[in-house]
Amino acid sequence: MSLENLEHLYAHEVIPALEELVRLARRRVVFTTPWPWDVVNVPWLTQEIAAARTDPDPLGLDEFRVLAGCVHKSTLLPEQLARCGFTCASVSERGIPLQHPVYVGEKEQIDLSMIGSVIGLDDMGVPDEAGEFKTAYLQLLEASLDLRTRTPALERSRRFGRARQRRISGR
Repeated sequence: MSLENLEHLYAHEVIPALEELVRLARRRVVFTTPWPWDVVNVPWLTQEIAAARTDPDPLGLDEFRVLAGCVHKSTLLPEQLARCGFTCASVSERGIPLQHPVYVGEKEQIDLSMIGSVIGLDDMGVPDEAGEFKTAYLQLLEASLDLRTRTPALERSRRFGRARQRRISGR
């Protein structure tokens, strides 16, 4: 089981993480992750960029790693996961829309080779000339903010997701 973790990984780390979940599972893999259209948290990113730009303190490697761990860096589309053998629960048993979907896959039916490319960011974290990571952190935040607009699949997913949520909630 993995709850709200995969989106915090760089794109190249997602499939190995899923492989490890499958390897460890006895019968099934269960995980949650934000809807693709919600993975880019614009208000938080905008606020964090402003705070990082005005923070006078240097940013070392350890602090960069902690802060970078808070940033959503990847996402998986529901159709990618369906191809791999996962089913998606998007509403509760009472018919209430879930904020984040729950994916379930029976271990013997999961084929991660069908996933395709993971949408997300590559590793970031190169220090500047002074050995500080503030510039790298700002670049990571800006790249995460830019992820939605530079990724056509996420933009399509966002439009689909909003329409789908309106249908489910009856609004």
